[in-house]
Amino acid sequence: MLKSFLSVLILSFLLAGCSQTNVTEDDSLKQYFDTAGVTGTFGMFDNGHGHFTIYNLRRFRDSAYQPSSTFDILLSLVGVQTG
Repeated sequence: MLKSFLSVLILSFLLAGCSQTNVTEDDSLKQYFDTAGVTGTFGMFDNGHGHFTIYNLRRFRDSAYQPSSTFDILLSLVGVQTG
């Protein structure tokens, strides 16, 4: 009984976190991409409120773009520092 209750409780939390009501498209960020002369996307998750802010949602959802490419910079800096 307890296992089934915990399973339902965990499943409800997972489904609530994936709802589309916590996503906001913010097109005001377009000016920063335009002034830099680049095209891109931006996504920020507010963990405290469970809210997701996105600019250029269509490109954000496209799987052809590698979302973790900014981590390459961090890994390169760590590699340079450690030798």
